[in-house]
Amino acid sequence: GFLCSADFGLDLLQFIIESSIAEVCCVWSNPDKQRGRSQKKVSNQIVSYCRSNSIPCYQPIDFKEEKEQQIKLVRQHNLDLLFVVAYGHILPKDFFCATEYGSVNVHFSLLPKYRGASPVQSCLLAGEKTTGVTIQKITSKLDAGGIILQEKFLIENQNSIQVFQKSFIVVKKMIKNFFANYKILLQNALPQENSQATFCYKIKKEDGFVSCNDEYQMVKNKFLAYYAWPKTFFIIENISYQIEEIDFNFNSSKLPKNLLTGFLYFIEKKLLLVLQDGVINITKVKKSGKKVTSAVDFYNGCKISFPVQIAMTSNR
Repeated sequence: GFLCSADFGLDLLQFIIESSIAEVCCVWSNPDKQRGRSQKKVSNQIVSYCRSNSIPCYQPIDFKEEKEQQIKLVRQHNLDLLFVVAYGHILPKDFFCATEYGSVNVHFSLLPKYRGASPVQSCLLAGEKTTGVTIQKITSKLDAGGIILQEKFLIENQNSIQVFQKSFIVVKKMIKNFFANYKILLQNALPQENSQATFCYKIKKEDGFVSCNDEYQMVKNKFLAYYAWPKTFFIIENISYQIEEIDFNFNSSKLPKNLLTGFLYFIEKKLLLVLQDGVINITKVKKSGKKVTSAVDFYNGCKISFPVQIAMTSNR
């Protein structure tokens, strides 16, 4: 059984099926969501794929309340294993233990570091130079099960989309190794060092806010971590401006020394955000409700009088 709610998991599901490394008897994913003005129910990509390919797909609304029904489905399909990738629900113990060999989870960090909902974004936010992928046993405690397989890779100066892309390449290789030897690998899973565990939490829109008091490294880390969502943004006169692209090779040594911290400047056709210990060269920006523009086009089209101080808080 394959459990996933994130659209990116479709690539992994197709890989497992098309490469015939395991038989996918059924899938669990999120319920259809109401979208748009018409509030029409829309399926995610995994559910749509399953319907198009006659793969049984189950979408419990409340797993806890529907536990017995879901356990019956596991037994009905006579499943050897549940394979979980970004499903987004806490699974009851009776459910994840209902298969012959238990359940495993793909986690996008080097466990025990960054247990929780946002491991890729959190390691980038912390300025980590390496991360990895872990396949682990599912236990009652979140992301705390034994480590079955783990692989490390470099991520310095890469954004969250690039790290996810690299992770998927690694995951495919790990999945192939796992299903080729899963019975032995499950028996030899290594317990995690709980004393080394760190935790991360669900990302909120306001996490991407850039304050006039932020330091250069933190803004750089935010930009990389929140590149996919929620983006980094600053506020001027109650209007939000998304930072879409940064030149990390910019040399600020030739700039005037009297630039004010927390101010946005336009100098020599460059949009520069001056921070406590560095200057961010913003090469593309997006005003709320508008299209992405280059720094020069943004400057030519805006009515801001430069230099201007960005907001200290995101309260609008």
